Amino acid sequence: MAAHAQHRPCGSTGSPRLSSCGEQALRHPPSCFETSVAHYANYTFRDRHICYDIVSDRKPRQAVSSTNQHFGFLLKDLSQRYVLRFEQYASEICLTLMQCKVLVHLEKNEGVSQARLAELTAIEPMMMVRILDRMEADKLLERHADPNDRRARRLYLTKKAEPLLGEVWRLADLTRSELFAGIGKAERETFMQVLERLHANACSLDESEPPAAARTAVRPTVPRRARTARRATTGK
Repeated sequence: MAAHAQHRPCGSTGSPRLSSCGEQALRHPPSCFETSVAHYANYTFRDRHICYDIVSDRKPRQAVSSTNQHFGFLLKDLSQRYVLRFEQYASEICLTLMQCKVLVHLEKNEGVSQARLAELTAIEPMMMVRILDRMEADKLLERHADPNDRRARRLYLTKKAEPLLGEVWRLADLTRSELFAGIGKAERETFMQVLERLHANACSLDESEPPAAARTAVRPTVPRRARTARRATTGK
């Protein structure tokens, strides 16, 4: 582990010119632990069409550019950025994202119980209680006794919540229009159709078993150097 891992260009000859990121990677080679993990996972630095393998005992491989490989990362990153942008707007009207979710779901499901609302919004029950306490203190909703269950409370929006709901939907439209900037109507419609089909496919997987190939997949063996470095770092 004394020698640093070699950085070898793939698919090129001579001395390729590196970008600032590539030069920084070469000036600061990975630690022993990072090199071990890279050896196991075959991590790579990519500089345009050049692939620098952090592997000392493998042949260099061509960098693969595939949309499928980035699908999950793009989907998650887009979702996070969309939510963050909406939260920035919502803070201007003194609402949090969770409060907005409560307002929107209550608009469609007035009279639901606190437990059911927590399920609809994917908010932890204890957190939901605190959110509802705050919104009730702000006169945005009311708790009514459930005639069929004395322990339960039914939730209803107040008149004061109506203009806020309009603002929530306006901000949602504004955020969406920012993300779709430069994208034509036909492309938007196609994108939404594909997204709805993807969502339907994902929902259909909730009650299905994973394929046998996924259940019986063999986990790759972690190289001994990586295990040793991990024990030294974590003590496990």
